[in-house]
Amino acid sequence: MIIVRPSNAYGIGQVGKRRAGFIAYAMQSILGKTEINIFGAAGTIRDYIYVTSVTRAIRFSLDKAKPELLIILVGRLGIQIWKYLNI
Repeated sequence: MIIVRPSNAYGIGQVGKRRAGFIAYAMQSILGKTEINIFGAAGTIRDYIYVTSVTRAIRFSLDKAKPELLIILVGRLGIQIWKYLNI
C-alpha cells in the first residue's frame, strides 16, 4: 500500500471561489479587488506545496513502490497567512 499525503497543494486549474484553496482564493480576491476573508486563529501556520511537486512525488512513489510506503509532502516554509497579507 502506498499513501501520499500532501499538505496544502496549490497551482494551475485551482478555482478561487471555493472554500478550499487559500492561494487561489486570495489571488482571485486580489484580481477582483474584493475583500479577503480569513477564517481561523491569527497565528495558524500553513505550508503550501505546488501541484507539480505533488505529481512528481506520486510518480516517484509509484516507481519505487514498496510495501507500506508513506510519503508526507509538505512545503519548505510554514507561514502565517495574516502576516503575509499585511492584515
